Amino acid sequence: MKALEDRMVIKLGGLMVVAIGAMATLIKIL
Repeated sequence: MKALEDRMVIKLGGLMVVAIGAMATLIKIL
């Protein structure tokens, strides 16, 4: 169970990094 939770946390962290990167790129373009 713990391993599954860790994997989900890593996935969420990765998604947040991607989202922040996308927003930063949009701000630069604008």
